[in-house]
Amino acid sequence: MKRADVLSMKRAATMARFLSGAGKHKDAALVALCAGLGLRVGDAVEISWGDVLEGPHSFREIVTVREKKNHSQRSVTLLPWVREILGAYREQLGSPTHEDRIVAYSRQRAWTVIAKAAQDLGYSGRITPHSLRKAFCTTVFEQTHDPVLTARITGHTNPAQLLAYIGRRPEVEDMVWKRMAKLKV
Repeated sequence: MKRADVLSMKRAATMARFLSGAGKHKDAALVALCAGLGLRVGDAVEISWGDVLEGPHSFREIVTVREKKNHSQRSVTLLPWVREILGAYREQLGSPTHEDRIVAYSRQRAWTVIAKAAQDLGYSGRITPHSLRKAFCTTVFEQTHDPVLTARITGHTNPAQLLAYIGRRPEVEDMVWKRMAKLKV
């Protein structure tokens, strides 16, 4: 199976805003949940309105997400652009119940939605729902520059695998190799 390409968080947010602007609020919400919360698509489609709403008109600051793959939970800040997308969708729906799932899609439908949006935006490469999770992981690493902390925040167990997953090496490792290349033995 081919790996999904890494997508930047800016491109992920642009994809969500593009879909929302086209009136495809449910599709935009899917992109926002995958990229903004760093979720695999199977976990994103399980998120309910009660998971993100504090009251009838306000969003939680921190959202607890559950991951099926590793049977873990983690807390994630609900980013402003994610609130924007979810808010527009909630307005369109009216008054969803706390039990209603935000995006009740199959994994296959989610793949189709994201691949089509990427194509419509002219994004090249293999853009899949997992590209959105990689956007989250890449953004966290860019903020921390710490593979261990990034792994913990993103729900990965192995920092080395996380870095390979997003196509990065820690800056410290790069510095070591640059010094090694200059050694005279």
